[in-house]
Amino acid sequence: MTGVTMLIRSARLLVLLFFSLPVSLFAQSPGVELSNGGTDPSSATPVNTPLSAPLPRYHELSVYTGQSFGYPMIMSNLKDQRLFVIGLRYTQFWHAFRHMNMNWNADIKPLALYSNDIYGPREYTYGGGVTLGAQFVPHTHWRCQPVFDMDGGMIAFTKDTPVPDSRRLNLTFDFGPGLYIPVSEGQAVKVGAWFYHFSDAFTAPRNPNMDTFLLYAGFTFRNFPAFSHR
Repeated sequence: MTGVTMLIRSARLLVLLFFSLPVSLFAQSPGVELSNGGTDPSSATPVNTPLSAPLPRYHELSVYTGQSFGYPMIMSNLKDQRLFVIGLRYTQFWHAFRHMNMNWNADIKPLALYSNDIYGPREYTYGGGVTLGAQFVPHTHWRCQPVFDMDGGMIAFTKDTPVPDSRRLNLTFDFGPGLYIPVSEGQAVKVGAWFYHFSDAFTAPRNPNMDTFLLYAGFTFRNFPAFSHR
């Protein structure tokens, strides 16, 4: 089975998971104004909403780009690696805690451009990936909303990456802080940084890694009409 085939099958599994999740998992949007002035949907109802009315579900779609910088060398001994990604992220509210909300998200990265100059002139390798993860949103009254992301998944390339005798298909995880900067009622810019790692997890003769910091910026559409609760 090739890495590209596994990537396609994983994407199908993500779609099936999305449509199989029960509606009861999702509740009030963390972005809806509440009658008590707070952000905890478990303790208040939306302003001007009858008690008998169903609570809207929170949906979010983001398009982003990210560029790596730095080599923290935590699990990798390879320098001069670079990664550029373009991604599409779907986010939905999951659960409200006392001091924060938790969302779940699914990403598709149709482009992951990897390069290194380990063996001479810089070489570029194309790939793509999918991830699933969680987003933690503290309850604040700030105009700009801080968040913290944690994700894991896989990424596949057109050849063994980052070096020969590794794998085209690699496992990934990333985590880091972000910030939503609102630009209109339903739109925001999101910026942040992830610590990003991928490796073949000892499934090949060699297990080189990539450790880097990924700076990203994207545009977010919140509660967009195509996914509004009816």
